[in-house]
Amino acid sequence: MEKIIIIGSTGRMGQAILKEINEMNLNIQVLKYDQGDEFPSENIDLMIDFSTIEGVLKHIKLAKEKNSAFLTGVTGFNNEQLKEIESYKNDIPVLIDFNMSIGINTITSLLNQLKDKLVGYDIEIIETHHKHKKDAPSGTAKKIFNELNKKSRFKEVDGRTGESLRNEDEIGIHAVRGGGVFGEHTVRFINESEEVAISHRAFSRTTFAKGAVRAGLWLMKQKKGFYNMLDYLNI
Repeated sequence: MEKIIIIGSTGRMGQAILKEINEMNLNIQVLKYDQGDEFPSENIDLMIDFSTIEGVLKHIKLAKEKNSAFLTGVTGFNNEQLKEIESYKNDIPVLIDFNMSIGINTITSLLNQLKDKLVGYDIEIIETHHKHKKDAPSGTAKKIFNELNKKSRFKEVDGRTGESLRNEDEIGIHAVRGGGVFGEHTVRFINESEEVAISHRAFSRTTFAKGAVRAGLWLMKQKKGFYNMLDYLNI
C-alpha cells in the first residue's frame, strides 16, 4: 500500500488536504507530521508539505533520503531557495506551485494567448488575500507575472506610489489584505478605449486541497524531475 505523509497536518491547508483524501476514499496509508513530532522511519511514497519555508528546505532532504516524491505549495521563497529546491530534480520527482487550484492554472495557461491578441494593452494584476498572509505580492500573482513575461521583458512594479508615469514595458502587481479572503486574482488588460479582465476567486481551501491531492497522486508515478501544476494538467 502506498504511503503519503502530510507535513503541517494540523495547519489549515493540512486539515483541508486530509479531509479531501478521506472523501476520495483512496487505498493509501496516510501519515501525519507536524513540528515537534518524530519523523516516521518507514518508507514514504509521497510527501505533501504545507508547513513553512524553513520546513520545506528541511523536509525535501528527507524526501531524497527516502526516495519519495515531494509536493509543496508553500509560498514566499527567494530565488536562492527556489534553486535549492529545484536541484533535487535529479534525485526525486518534485512539484512546487504557488497555487494548486485547477481553475487558476487553467486561466494562467491562457494568459499569453490573450496578451498576443491584445497588443499594446497595459497589464495590471490585482490580488486579494486574508489578513494573515505573510508574503506580498502573492505567489500566485508572481506566477501570473512570470507566465506573462515568458515571451517578453516586462518590469515588475509592486504597487505604485509617488509621481511616476506608467511605462509600456511594466506590469503592476497590487496586493490587498483583509478579513478571511481565501484568494482572488484579476488580470486587467487596459487601453484607451476598453478593458478586458480575467478573474479567479477561491471560495474555500478545498479548491487548493483538491488540486494538491490529485497532483500528488500523479507525481508519485512520474520520473525524477521538476514539475508544476501546468505539467500535471498537461496544458
